[in-house]
Amino acid sequence: MRLTTFTDYSLCTLITLTTHEERLCTVKEMSTQFGVNQHHMMKVAPD
Repeated sequence: MRLTTFTDYSLCTLITLTTHEERLCTVKEMSTQFGVNQHHMMKVAPD
């Protein structure tokens, strides 16, 4: 099965959020972690 890049980042975002349940994760923090432009991460995880 092939996943789109958007789906891949969405799954990574969900995994990151579930592993950091004790605090909030920012879009900027996740974009740095994944090496993705912050604007692209805003499409995956909007406010």
